[in-house]
Amino acid sequence: MTLREYYACNCAKQQTAKNLFIERRTLYLRLKKIEKILGDDFEQGKKRVALELALYGMDYLQQSY
Repeated sequence: MTLREYYACNCAKQQTAKNLFIERRTLYLRLKKIEKILGDDFEQGKKRVALELALYGMDYLQQSY
C-alpha cells in the first residue's frame, strides 16, 4: 500500500504521507524498510517500472477473483 501510493504520487513524500494519513517521519521509516528489501534504486528506471507493473498485476488478479 505504501509503495503503491508513493508511486501514484510520483515519489512525492509529503503528498504520499498526506494521502496515507500518516506523518512524514512514519513514511520515511516505511520507505527505509522498502529500501532494505528492494534495494536503494526502487525509485528509478527499470526497477520502478517493473515494480509498478507488478503492483498493477496484483491489483488485476485480486479483482478478477
